[in-house]
Amino acid sequence: MKGLTMWFMAAALLPGLAWAQPTPQVDFSGSWALDEQLSLPMDPIFALQGVPWALRKIADGFDASAEITQSNERLTVTFSNFRGVQNQVLVFDGQPHATVNPAGLPTTMSTTWSDGGTVLVASGPVEAEGASATLTERRSLSPRGDLMTVQVQVTTPGGQSATTRRVYRKQ
Repeated sequence: MKGLTMWFMAAALLPGLAWAQPTPQVDFSGSWALDEQLSLPMDPIFALQGVPWALRKIADGFDASAEITQSNERLTVTFSNFRGVQNQVLVFDGQPHATVNPAGLPTTMSTTWSDGGTVLVASGPVEAEGASATLTERRSLSPRGDLMTVQVQVTTPGGQSATTRRVYRKQ
């Protein structure tokens, strides 16, 4: 009977353990400036989303800097784009939360830590090709902490995708 009770207790705890988030091993806080030499244009992402060419060219240069604050529960990215100053808030609980996407448009994103708490992954819906698609951002730091890389991917339900990389230097 004692063994059966222990088994039920372990079974009850396992679902909670499966959802536990790794402890963040990096801190993205600080002022960041886009390194255009190491970065790729946002154009493929915006094109897949149907943004007109002229607006894509204007929008591509607007994420040149970001101010980031990080706590144990969330990351707040303040950036300027063609829509003005935006605050993207990413909550580390894996649940959907209202925020803005990299274009500054309202969206809902879920955020989790991967790779042992060294990569922050945020994903949520965006409009692409006239349908709902998935936007995924993978944010990581270089070993010295002086470079932040943001891999951005949009994938349509039909499997079409566009990917880019933005690299920022800590100021």
